[in-house]
Amino acid sequence: MKIKFGTAPCSWGLWFAENEKQTDWKRCLDEIHEAKYEGIELGPWGYLPNKYQQLKKELKKRNLNLTATTLMDDLTSDSTTEKMIATLDEMAW
Repeated sequence: MKIKFGTAPCSWGLWFAENEKQTDWKRCLDEIHEAKYEGIELGPWGYLPNKYQQLKKELKKRNLNLTATTLMDDLTSDSTTEKMIATLDEMAW
């Protein structure tokens, strides 16, 4: 049995779609590939390319598989429900 390991952008200190203190997404993917991970989750929506063809190309270049998505928001507050649904709809396209 072969065990495949994956990681997430948050393991690289990435918590936001955009933040000048965070590592660039290309460097993040390069380092994840260099660390021999085989899978990655999407991380905060908008950090990695959110256009399907571009993301697919960038992951393939590094022999990475997308394993999951991430929805980051206040899951306990009714006030964020509509925003989360809209984000999920955008992710699905």
